[in-house]
Formats: sequence, C-alpha cells, structure tokens
Amino acid sequence: ELKDQVILYVPKGIVFDNSVEYEDASMAGLSALTQAIASGFNNTAALTSTLGLQALKMAGSVTKNIGVDLEGGLKARAGFATNPKNEFSFEFEFAPRNEKEAKTALEIIDIFRYYMSPEISLSSTVYFSPQEFDVSVVNLISETSRQGEEVFTALENTKMPKIGRCYLKNVKVDYTPDDRSAFFQNGQPTRIIMSLTFNQINYITKQGILAGF
Repeated sequence: ELKDQVILYVPKGIVFDNSVEYEDASMAGLSALTQAIASGFNNTAALTSTLGLQALKMAGSVTKNIGVDLEGGLKARAGFATNPKNEFSFEFEFAPRNEKEAKTALEIIDIFRYYMSPEISLSSTVYFSPQEFDVSVVNLISETSRQGEEVFTALENTKMPKIGRCYLKNVKVDYTPDDRSAFFQNGQPTRIIMSLTFNQINYITKQGILAGF
C-alpha cells in the first residue's frame, strides 16, 4: 500500500557494489558425527576426539563448538552461502529560492523521518515495525494535458539495476552545511543537505539479476 510518494533528482554517487563472502568451513565435526550415526553410536571415538580437540583449541563450550562446526560443515557439504544485502546511500541538497520550495523541502525531510521511525503502542510497551520503502530510478516524461497543464509520467530506468524494497536505516540532515550559517527571516536554513542510507530487503541472487536487480 503506497502511503506517500517523493520524487527527487538522481544524486551523484549511486554505486552498486555486489560482493560475496567466502569462509573456510571445517568438515571434521560433520564427518565424525556421520561416522558415529552410521555405527549406531557404537563407535564414538572419532566424535569424542574431534570435540575434545575443539574444546582445547577454542577454550569454549563444547555445545557451542558442536553447533559452529556442524553448521559450517553442513553449509560446505550442501553448497549453501550467505549473501549480504546491499546498502545504498543518497545525498540530496535543498536550496529553496522561495517560500513554496522551502516548505516542500521540509515536508520531504519529515516524510523520510516519519516513515523510517517505529510506532509505539497505546500501552507504550510495544514498538511496531516502520514502513518499507520502494526505491526506483525513473525517467520523467513531460506531457501537456488537455487543460494545457504540464504533467509527468514516470518510466522506470531499465539501464540501471533495480533497487526495489528497502528499509531506511539512517536519515542525516545538516541544516548548516556551509562555513557560515544562513537563514530566511522565518528561521528556515537557506541550504540543507539530507543523507539517506537504505538496506535492501531482498538478497541479490541469480534470479534477482535476471529480473533486473
């Protein structure tokens, strides 16, 4: 459900940095457990030896060491991998020239701050999750309506990867970005810089890349 919509210029520095992480996973614990299961737990020497070496090497809980080693071994055996989500940061500058533009700038900032924040229950004991954002890069096509007014149609830019649904994790607003602060007579700053940091909800996968992400 679309609550609000904000259209801003495309800022500089839109970088898509796809990366994967590799880690060495020990198969020792998984192999020892497999042997113990195959023998009906009649031969647990290999399993006991492995757990003992882990306890001595890591000086930690045997239970914890079992979980870490088995998880790594299962991932390695099955070929599973964890794919980190992409993070995007955008920086926008507002330099209003009149009262209408100044009001719009503050409304845009408030929209991002409002929808990124959680909502508290009436009992003040529970926080509800904030709204999601759907971020798209679009081309605005200008047209003239029958009434002679200029209207715009937004077409998604397919020459860049899609961003899609995101969580807004940070809103940073600098109301005095210059060496000397300057304000209009009503107290509003003459120049404002807003920085937004988003985290994509979906992981980057082969299927996602084929779909345009």
